[in-house]
Amino acid sequence: MTPELQQMMDDIKQQIEQREGMPGSDPSPAPDMEDDTAKDDGSPWPSFCGWATVVCDFIEWVKTDDPDTQNPEVPWEEEIPADVTQTWSSGLGGGSCPSAASFTVSLGGFSASPEFSFEGICQFGTIMRPVIIALAAIIAGFIIAGVRGTKDA
Repeated sequence: MTPELQQMMDDIKQQIEQREGMPGSDPSPAPDMEDDTAKDDGSPWPSFCGWATVVCDFIEWVKTDDPDTQNPEVPWEEEIPADVTQTWSSGLGGGSCPSAASFTVSLGGFSASPEFSFEGICQFGTIMRPVIIALAAIIAGFIIAGVRGTKDA
């Protein structure tokens, strides 16, 4: 805006305020709203701290450097855990096959304790591991590339 337009707008604003009796028509603010920190910008409105002293007092209180609240001492008891064992494995390291599972079967007064060995499943998993990782990488590549196997209608 040019200074001429701004001056014209200010004049129109003052005329409307005087005609309607708006707060801008009285150049002196109310005595209870005056503030020493108000800026002298010619505005009849009080400064923010002139009417919101509680908020300004709180802001000033927060800004102050109180040495008692800077680094309070917090009671701390350091405990060393007793014998922590790792029970979870991500499967990326060298694992081992679980031991054989045994169970008891009773039939007609006879009982037997057969064992189920996981050795065959472990060998199959060891052989299939690289294949599964390769397939997962290929599928991830398709997902990232946004390739679909079917055509949209």
